Amino acid sequence: MTLLSDEVQEQSPQVLIIDDDGDFRTLLRHYLERADFRVAELADGSATHGVASSNYDLIVIDMVMPNVEGLETIAKMRSSGFRDRILAISGADRSSVYLQLAKHLGADAICEKLVLLQDPLGVIGSLIRPESSVPESSNKLKGDEVRRSPGNGRVRGVPSLS
Repeated sequence: MTLLSDEVQEQSPQVLIIDDDGDFRTLLRHYLERADFRVAELADGSATHGVASSNYDLIVIDMVMPNVEGLETIAKMRSSGFRDRILAISGADRSSVYLQLAKHLGADAICEKLVLLQDPLGVIGSLIRPESSVPESSNKLKGDEVRRSPGNGRVRGVPSLS
């Protein structure tokens, strides 16, 4: 791994991953760090009290977690003034219900975990602030729900219901 200069690190997008699945956080961190993203992690939403004043370009939040779930975390962050981008993710049964609720509570985009892992840099890169330096990708989210097409395993975008 190459150490980045302080100036390059300062310009690198910063992402916070909030997910109780340590293996998922490690895998997503690996993808992002290889593309020079700065990554922080939390195991659930209970430690997000300082996040509203932090300088994250994107927060990736799982919906189903112990202690404080993703829906509650999104609502709390938005009500405390956090205005940066939030990507709500879920791999749970009935994930579409959780994700649509997340969108209603203030998530900027929603995505199933398996879809995120197919193109993590494309999905996350499309949500980072425009002034940040982001790797190029042909897969852009633009606030739509992304999910697997039934039966054929292809990925397709579906407009959100909000």
